Amino acid sequence: MIISINRVQNLFLGAIALFLSIVPMSCASSHSGTNEVFNYDERINPDIPIDISLKHIQNPDDQDYDLTYEIAEQDNDCIRIEPTSTYYDNYVSGVPFYIPTCSYWDSETNEYPLLSCSFINNSNEDLSIDRLEVIVHSSKIDQLPYIHIFFEEDHSNTMTLINESYVNWGGMTLDYTILKKGETFDGNYRKSRTIDFFEDSMRIDLLDDLIEMGYDYERACKMCEEPISAEQPFLWLDINNDNFDEYSSVFAPFEFQNHIDASEHDAFARINGRITFQNSSHPVYFEGRISLSTHGDFGGACSDADAFDVELRTDGENYTLMHPYITKIPAHGVEKISLAIKCDKSTVHKFRINAINSNELVIASKEIYLHYLNPPHSSKHVYVEEK
Repeated sequence: MIISINRVQNLFLGAIALFLSIVPMSCASSHSGTNEVFNYDERINPDIPIDISLKHIQNPDDQDYDLTYEIAEQDNDCIRIEPTSTYYDNYVSGVPFYIPTCSYWDSETNEYPLLSCSFINNSNEDLSIDRLEVIVHSSKIDQLPYIHIFFEEDHSNTMTLINESYVNWGGMTLDYTILKKGETFDGNYRKSRTIDFFEDSMRIDLLDDLIEMGYDYERACKMCEEPISAEQPFLWLDINNDNFDEYSSVFAPFEFQNHIDASEHDAFARINGRITFQNSSHPVYFEGRISLSTHGDFGGACSDADAFDVELRTDGENYTLMHPYITKIPAHGVEKISLAIKCDKSTVHKFRINAINSNELVIASKEIYLHYLNPPHSSKHVYVEEK
């Protein structure tokens, strides 16, 4: 097959563009000059700064949020804020990571980024502030194909993919190897599946692969009081020290783990996998445990709150958001205000915060680059309490 030079060049440039779309922007690259980007305001007093830091709060259940934010980088002109969670950090790392089996599917709880703004009056006069303005240079949808991978105790013989992105990644290829007890992964994937783009979620049935490897699924079902069904999509088996020998032959190719204590056991199969996307150059490498049986105890849902101060757009350029704020800061004094930032979708924003008084004196923050993560199934979408 002959491929034209132009087509190869276009494919290469497309891959580079997709790669750059998921690489965090550095402060150095995010501003070729803040004055140019934000149509520099001559009223700004550079001697009275607004310092930006981050605060963290707990959710309504008095628990820390799973997904928070951190200052990833800053210089004299820019501050870059990135999301962070155990899963997200592993997902974007580019190296294989382990996904624990969960008792049931649940959303990550995610906080709104809470900016702590410190107004530092370095002058010899009192400083009056009449309002705050969020001057937004750009708001764009996050281009990362973000998929949450789950292995659930309440869905035997499956793995679940949750689409947590707002872009069409075209489709994906799932390459994987299921390991028998005692086997180690040699880097080669024995199975492959092509999966079309899905809006919400996809549950992948791995039962045929497990049976092919020697799993006596029919016998396991006969030993279960209630067979797998749409209402109960899992094998609920009370495997304990007293009957372990009886069950071990049923799940012989695979392994057991303790459920809550050393006297109860659940069967599982180890899996190593790789996901590649049609419209992205970001591969995801993972390993986990496919649940074959469970004791139950699936837990319950949580709650979340929706308190925020400023709501950014999911798409837009050169717009301004007002936030009412009236105060007087004494000479050489400092005052702080917290601003909770909301956006309905996962997005990337560039903005600054201005404080303005009745004399149109303007004090300004650094340029803020915010990578905002609010997946479709996050706690802010699923569990937010109605006001």
